[in-house]
Amino acid sequence: MQPAVAGMTEVINGLTFSEPIIPIIANTTAEPLTAARLVREELLRQLCNGVKWQRSIEYMIDCGVKSFIEIGPGRILSGLIRRINKEVSTMNIGDAEAIRNLE
Repeated sequence: MQPAVAGMTEVINGLTFSEPIIPIIANTTAEPLTAARLVREELLRQLCNGVKWQRSIEYMIDCGVKSFIEIGPGRILSGLIRRINKEVSTMNIGDAEAIRNLE
């Protein structure tokens, strides 16, 4: 993925980032990001570094998160979350129909 970093850097540098309203958990560190600059840096760092999925989910659960929403087709991430902790709830929003069903 290293060759993609230059192109992605150019794209990211052309975007405007707002300060996060809530912390964003970094894929590469499983730590909270609380500044726009850090989110920008993480988007580039995650291209060439491993994802700490389990640590990220465990961190969020330790912070009191009890519900997770998976956005996109499939339920792979929801299944992985349930393997980590069966007590949390998960929901999948895979398409527009799923959003309409929320009402």
